[in-house]
Amino acid sequence: MKRIIIILTFLYSNVLLAQNWSYKSSVNAFDGKYRTASIIGKGNDYPYHKPMLVINLFNENSLNFYIADAGYYQSLSDIEILWVFSNEPNTIYKSYNFSKSEDGKIIFFDDFKNLETGDYIYKLNFIDKLKAASKVDVRIKNNYGKNDIVFSLSGSTKAINFVITKKYKDKAIALRAELEKIAKERMEKKVEVYSKILLLINNVGIKDDEESSALFDEIERKCSIYDIEMDDIDSLNVKVDEYSAHLNLFKNDGTLLKELKYIGIIIPKYVKEYKEQEFNNNYTRIEPLIERFGLNDKEKKKVCEQIISVSERNEFKVSEIDSLKINILSIMRASIEIFDKNKTKLKGIEVYIPDYIEKKSQELEDNGTKRVDSLLNKFSFTQDEKDKIIKEIRDYQLQDIEQNKVDNVKFNFLSYATDIKFLNGDKEIEIITIYDKILAKELKKKIRKFEKN
Repeated sequence: MKRIIIILTFLYSNVLLAQNWSYKSSVNAFDGKYRTASIIGKGNDYPYHKPMLVINLFNENSLNFYIADAGYYQSLSDIEILWVFSNEPNTIYKSYNFSKSEDGKIIFFDDFKNLETGDYIYKLNFIDKLKAASKVDVRIKNNYGKNDIVFSLSGSTKAINFVITKKYKDKAIALRAELEKIAKERMEKKVEVYSKILLLINNVGIKDDEESSALFDEIERKCSIYDIEMDDIDSLNVKVDEYSAHLNLFKNDGTLLKELKYIGIIIPKYVKEYKEQEFNNNYTRIEPLIERFGLNDKEKKKVCEQIISVSERNEFKVSEIDSLKINILSIMRASIEIFDKNKTKLKGIEVYIPDYIEKKSQELEDNGTKRVDSLLNKFSFTQDEKDKIIKEIRDYQLQDIEQNKVDNVKFNFLSYATDIKFLNGDKEIEIITIYDKILAKELKKKIRKFEKN
């Protein structure tokens, strides 16, 4: 009904062609008492060259401020409305938060902005400016053109004061003050909460302003999605794994509010620095444990990286590691066995450390040769006889003999060959076969003499 009255006011006033302010009051059965003031202006966009500026107040409660017949507007998205008062020739005001009638011929105004200072002006205060100037120029433009309009403000004070009563003005000012107070309190609370979240982000080590801001935005966005009050967040932590990072939000009682997964893309610098620091810490922990193996720096780093990588994927921590053991599996493969302080095996990891394998293999081979030589000494074999036996033992067998700490050797003389078994206690480690019958004859003779003695 109010919009109908606005249209009727527009049609009634359109009869007047002179630039004089008119005002009147009336009563409507549906909307009660209302007051209206208006002025017809001059535009330069035909046929919209007689626009009307209108102010009306319904029942001391609802204030309308609008321009009618300045054009036909289908959409608000491409409309820009600028104002210049005669007593402020160097200041341009811009309309914000405006709306239009269903027929697209009337534009209603709520707020304005001073483009020079950036200050926002409420509708009631802006209307007061109409009383101080002699005219106001208005430009309404969209994608199809513009209409430059001039409204005379001569006599506007009396007309505006007739419409906007002291009762309404006092009530509006009081309401505005209350809304501003509430808005201020909410803003102060919001600033307080935001400051707390930013401090929590900073406390976990995210110092970069850009990453801190991006993570804050993500927290705010996810809280909105999952209906979480940001004020409920009392603490947070970042969990970095091998592939990404995740953020946990907690209440003050330690209850998990939400886990925000895969935030690593938001804080890549922090994740990189965190992983580097973690690697350095873990390297410092592991390095003394692998020092005794004599790895070169490159292989030492490689072993550390693999242990750390596996620890991130499995349920053991680097801090739990008490000792390590390296086993040679082949000329290309080695295995690292990881033990805790209770000597419980936590994990076995295959590693490629060719330099160490080559060096260790040679060392095992040399020591295996010495071990076999020492074990054969008890039989009073000549050096030539011992060398012939050792020559039949393959490199990997010598390594195996040393690695398994062989402590006994047994001979089995057959008609066509001699089997030599190398044992650790009763456990057979390696067996070789010699087909040299002349050598076998000498070995058999000395072994029998050894057994007899």
